[in-house]
Amino acid sequence: MPGYLVELYAATAHLRAQRRVVWREYLEEQREFTPMFNEIARGTGLLEVRAD
Repeated sequence: MPGYLVELYAATAHLRAQRRVVWREYLEEQREFTPMFNEIARGTGLLEVRAD
C-alpha cells in the first residue's frame, strides 16, 4: 500500500503548496507504523525516515 500512496502523492502535484500541508499531516498520523511511515517518507521526501 505505501507504494500506491507515494504514487498518489506524485499525482497531486497540481495542488502545489497545499499538497505538502495535507500530506505531512497524514504522514505524521502514520509515524507509529514505522515500516509504512518510512516507505512513504522516503518516497515523498516530506519527513525524515525513522530509525527502526
